Amino acid sequence: MNQGIYRLYSDADPSLAKILRNIKIAVGTLKNFTEVERFGEPCIVPSLCDSLEDRPAIEREFLEQQFIKHTTGREHIPELLAKLSLFLREQNEHCRMIPFMMVGVLFRTIYTCRYEFQDQVVSVDAELVESDTSAIIKKVCYDVRKKNEWKYVDGGKVTADMFEKYFQVLEEELCEKFIGKDGYDFSLFESLKKLSPDLLKEDYKKNHRNKIEYLLKQVNKEVVKRLKGV
Repeated sequence: MNQGIYRLYSDADPSLAKILRNIKIAVGTLKNFTEVERFGEPCIVPSLCDSLEDRPAIEREFLEQQFIKHTTGREHIPELLAKLSLFLREQNEHCRMIPFMMVGVLFRTIYTCRYEFQDQVVSVDAELVESDTSAIIKKVCYDVRKKNEWKYVDGGKVTADMFEKYFQVLEEELCEKFIGKDGYDFSLFESLKKLSPDLLKEDYKKNHRNKIEYLLKQVNKEVVKRLKGV
């Protein structure tokens, strides 16, 4: 999906920009939608089903009226996308391709309606912070670190200080992957060296690379699993 879409809104409409960014992350990670372009506009369509391109395009007002009743306003973005995919698959009257921007506005409307209904003075951004992917990443890194601490630290394979730095690096790497800039050329070595300035490349290759790359596989797998389960 064109990464410039949500950047255009980063200043003018930050809450929408964040929703668009999180939709982009979830679509790329969970694969329950396919990114397409229709009439020059970025769209998404449920994966592995007939797009029904010959049917009329679904109108935003109609989509809001019909879809909002299937939501609570408490869902995270991945769960809203899962519900939207099911909703689109179960109907046959309209084209299943939905403009990316329409999805963003739809999800913000869902969050906003919840607050209006409850008469709470809470910003949409507060809900988004609660559901932010970074929170999942942080929790996964904590859980995997605790799970492996006995093996690496108690087992004498690495110092407690260095083990802690491993997970600072892993959290940074995952944030760049899932919520950072596309194409970011992340280096585990360079990131670790910022925390340990005396670390040499030879020492990293000999004593740290295999360990941190193995841990990266664990946290990456668990983050994807938890995003799908949200």
